[in-house]
Amino acid sequence: MEKILFYDTCSLLKLNEKDIQNKKIHLSSASLEELNNIKESGTKNESVKAKARYLNKIIRKYPEIFYILPYTYRARDMIKDIMPETYDSMIVSTAYLFQKSNEDKKVIFITDDNNCALFARMVGLETEYYQEEEEKYTGYKEIILSENDLAVFYSDFYRQNINKYNLLTNQYLLIKNEEEAIIDQYLWDGNKYQDVVWRNFESSWLGDIRPKDAYQRIAFDSINRNQLTILRGRAGTGKSLIGLAYLFQELERENIDKIVMFVNPVATKDSCKFGFLPGSATEKILGSQIGKFLLTKIGDMSAIEKLIYDEKLVLIPVADCRGLDTSGLHAGIYITEAQNTTKDMMKLILQRVDDNSKIIIEGDDNAQVDMNIYSGYNNGLRRASEIFKGENYYGEVTLKNCYRSKIADKADKM
Repeated sequence: MEKILFYDTCSLLKLNEKDIQNKKIHLSSASLEELNNIKESGTKNESVKAKARYLNKIIRKYPEIFYILPYTYRARDMIKDIMPETYDSMIVSTAYLFQKSNEDKKVIFITDDNNCALFARMVGLETEYYQEEEEKYTGYKEIILSENDLAVFYSDFYRQNINKYNLLTNQYLLIKNEEEAIIDQYLWDGNKYQDVVWRNFESSWLGDIRPKDAYQRIAFDSINRNQLTILRGRAGTGKSLIGLAYLFQELERENIDKIVMFVNPVATKDSCKFGFLPGSATEKILGSQIGKFLLTKIGDMSAIEKLIYDEKLVLIPVADCRGLDTSGLHAGIYITEAQNTTKDMMKLILQRVDDNSKIIIEGDDNAQVDMNIYSGYNNGLRRASEIFKGENYYGEVTLKNCYRSKIADKADKM
């Protein structure tokens, strides 16, 4: 039996754009009326009014996701002897009429309000309380502020360093206006707000790399500021380019003596395996997707081979890292495709690292995990994020925007 998710206004107000993907959400026209009243209300606070405006925009933007069912006199007459006519009863009666008219479907009434839940149960609807999906840590919080809220933030919270939004140490705050454009960004260092400072990463190997958006700006800032940074993001968001650009800059400036790259060469999920490849461990790594990865960034295999020969670039398979100690190497540590590690593998790698190393970890545990053993709670990238978030030497940024091409961006939806 098909399940129909029917949301009341309170639960709708908790939705964000990321929450609605791949869903079909049913609502009453009474909810639209209530949202419009909230927007114009003289008693609601500005953040609730901004959320109502945001939600109206999302509903218009995704007509294929939101199914608006009309509140009718017939719906009212079906329950008028049970409850008075309020927005709650109007919404419940719309869901009830839809259920009575579609007995081959199962309506699940989603609410965050006790009165609505009580009304829905009174008429026999199956009811669930809205539960926000557990949010994966991204390294930042995004908030939408009206002009009034923005004035309050700058005059009270920012000036007095009040952690209004419960930020962790080294977590960023991205401030958006009501059009959802990012207009400012700050870092909470555990005691006060810090301005985000970014500088271009420059080297003869990769050229002049500049941040393309606010997410990349805070990534640049995090790498400069912290000993350990995780960069997440889908293909084409620039996570590997940013990480390597910084390390090659530091190598060229002699701030580090070498780049140590930990790799776990795993064939792409469901692809054909070529089997045994001849050569040394380094030759095998360069013959895998890691070699292709380096080639696309540096552009010259002979330059890569020279870096390896001069011991400026050291490639270490995770399988061979037990017993390694980076003490005294004066190295920049780079862990690529970190989604293809287990938590025990990630633990093993990070236990090799000394206090003088700079570490950058990058990967995409949403879409690029290539073996089942690396999925879910056993994922090394995910576990590292859970363990280190909030530490004063740690930063994390999930990059959002694909810059590779329009096709690459669209292909993410496949």
